[in-house]
Amino acid sequence: MKHDDITDIEEYVKEMCKTYKCNFWGQEHDVTPAFVGEIFGDGLQVIHITPIDTRPDWYLLRIDSKTNVTDDSFNIEPLLEAIEEEYDTVDRYECDWVGEEWLGKYLYPDDDEDEKWVNVDFPMLSWSGGMWGTLKNFGDV
Repeated sequence: MKHDDITDIEEYVKEMCKTYKCNFWGQEHDVTPAFVGEIFGDGLQVIHITPIDTRPDWYLLRIDSKTNVTDDSFNIEPLLEAIEEEYDTVDRYECDWVGEEWLGKYLYPDDDEDEKWVNVDFPMLSWSGGMWGTLKNFGDV
């Protein structure tokens, strides 16, 4: 069954969040889209947000079916805030290579736990721009 043939939004989201292989800049990657649990409006439009910093990884969100994500007035900030709430953001960390891993330390430590190096890979948000678009709008039916 093709993704476009799925008529149940929950089933569609589940299918779209499955791991798949893709080629990106000549290298094969396993990609598992990160679902953002906060639903905006009626939640009948399924969209992707792909940060340029973490391509080919991307986020899947449910927003209002009447929202035009290609309109100049579209405000992506509330969606980025929802990603930060769910997955954190690298902006709160001082990042560096530790051995062969890209890790971060919290910039404003409150205690010794905050002094530890942590993984800052996807799905943690790293946003210096990106792209977004509608995958399927269930409100159009």
